[in-house]
Amino acid sequence: LKMGLTKKKAKGDSVDGNQKSTLQSVCVTLAPSIETLILLLIWLLGFFIRIFSVIRYESIIHEFDPWFNYRATKLLVEQGPYKFWNWYDHESWHPLGRPVGPTIFPGLMGTAGAFYWTAHKLGFPVDIRNV
Repeated sequence: LKMGLTKKKAKGDSVDGNQKSTLQSVCVTLAPSIETLILLLIWLLGFFIRIFSVIRYESIIHEFDPWFNYRATKLLVEQGPYKFWNWYDHESWHPLGRPVGPTIFPGLMGTAGAFYWTAHKLGFPVDIRNV
């Protein structure tokens, strides 16, 4: 028994139930593509922000931490992981120095070293500073 509670169609209401469900299914189908596009645009924006100084001012190491990471990665690729883990750096934490192996997070150096070694195995002679 509906007792007169039927909804009357307004003049501007031209979308019926079937059209709404079709529109919803299209939105659900496109949602992953839109999310992927947004994430890609965010990644590109971040990449271009990071690369801007290299394009404008060339590749120069300006601060202490990147300089230390460069020296540590260079030692890793030139002398190997064993020497890297047992390296005592007399140039940092002056005047005492620093036992590098147990006091760092080696992810950056290890990743850069892996890229360097892979590039050399494939025949691309890159400098560790450009990795």
